Amino acid sequence: MGGEERRRATAWQDIYRALSGCVLQENWTSARGRAEGKSFNQFDRVAGVWRQTGVDNGGGHLRLEGRFVDGRMVLEGDTVGADGKRLRNRITWTPLEDGRVRQLWEASSDSGANWSVSFDGYYERAMSP
Repeated sequence: MGGEERRRATAWQDIYRALSGCVLQENWTSARGRAEGKSFNQFDRVAGVWRQTGVDNGGGHLRLEGRFVDGRMVLEGDTVGADGKRLRNRITWTPLEDGRVRQLWEASSDSGANWSVSFDGYYERAMSP
């Protein structure tokens, strides 16, 4: 990644197939290197859904489940905040014509009646050194 690309990046991810191709593993690090985490994604053939489990070095844990809908991957799951309130998370990955993938992370504190954007960014392939 060039200097300008590094300044714009919010995080770096390495995504690859694991366990004989049955799992997609993502290792990520924030741009400043303070936060890092992993996620594991697999397709549950019996249930017909994708499942993601994510963890980070701050003790965070996220479980999501969902499907491809209209050419986009949409996964949802609940977390409980420090205040004890339940928060619904919805992450949508949309492939774009230029090869990037848009990731839109939304959250709802009212069971999905209203959503706010937590993150809106893009995955881009890193340039070879």
